[in-house]
Amino acid sequence: MWRVIAVCCLLAAGGGCASAPAPGTIRYQRFVLSPEPVEQPLLRGPPQTGGMRSGRVVLLPGQEMHRHSTEGNEELLVFLQGKGRVQLGEEAVDVAAGEVLYIPPRTEHEVHNDGPAELRYIYTVAPAAR
Repeated sequence: MWRVIAVCCLLAAGGGCASAPAPGTIRYQRFVLSPEPVEQPLLRGPPQTGGMRSGRVVLLPGQEMHRHSTEGNEELLVFLQGKGRVQLGEEAVDVAAGEVLYIPPRTEHEVHNDGPAELRYIYTVAPAAR
């Protein structure tokens, strides 16, 4: 079973993490990844983060994550298990466990499980720097 721990802290004037966040500020969050083959949201954006969202996806053989765009966000896909293909516009990129794929802003993409086993990955989406 995978565990994801998200650590959020306030930056002190010197650039390091403050030892004790002020009341009501963002704190660390612990997530236990479900063993079920489902999409599992982890971070959902404000007020949990400054705009970052994250989740876990499990695609069974032959399944796909629908075509969508990153809009003004960057996206990072961390492949944990299986093999598949990410369609980035007209380009197809083969992916496998142990690989990470960066998807730039305004990029339409979809993820396909073309392999014989489950394809498991974590996605993280955050607003792109301006």
